[in-house]
Amino acid sequence: MISYLEGVIIYKTPGLVVLKTGGVGYQIFVPPSHHQTLPAISENASLFTSLVIREETLELYGFLTPGERDLFLLLQHTSGIGPRTALNIVSALSPDDLARAIQERDISRLSSIPGVGRKTAERLCVELKDRFKTMVSPEKDPDLFADAVSALLNLGFKRRQAEDVVSDLISQGKRDLEALIKDALRLLSHE
Repeated sequence: MISYLEGVIIYKTPGLVVLKTGGVGYQIFVPPSHHQTLPAISENASLFTSLVIREETLELYGFLTPGERDLFLLLQHTSGIGPRTALNIVSALSPDDLARAIQERDISRLSSIPGVGRKTAERLCVELKDRFKTMVSPEKDPDLFADAVSALLNLGFKRRQAEDVVSDLISQGKRDLEALIKDALRLLSHE
């Protein structure tokens, strides 16, 4: 498996680069959103890659971070999602935004991505919900976490109680501060 390449960009267009490394030019499909972020032609670049083997071809897909590559690989485990569609999803949404869309079952946002229809968006939400639960966490949105905990502390709750309930609610996909505080109050009043 080719998982990382470093070299000089000798060709670049939205969605594709040719990276020359060790005297060999590798054609690498990249998210179109990376076109402006990638270095210019004749400059050095490094990409985390995934080799996709198809019946008659070998295709390399490249990403700026290992997290994007891991997301690309994860998306392909959903039935009906191939490498091109996975690439479109990685290009359209950051890992955090995708995790949020899946947790919130935001079908309209997911189906607005090229190659993702309503049924595929619904399948993504069903098949990946548990895998993305850990991606939406207090560490991913520290301001929301801090604001909600602060509000609960001001209402007289203990820090540990407030942090635990807010953390649980955020991991369940709660993203709106007002709704988060209301749900936390409801849960804390039953303790």
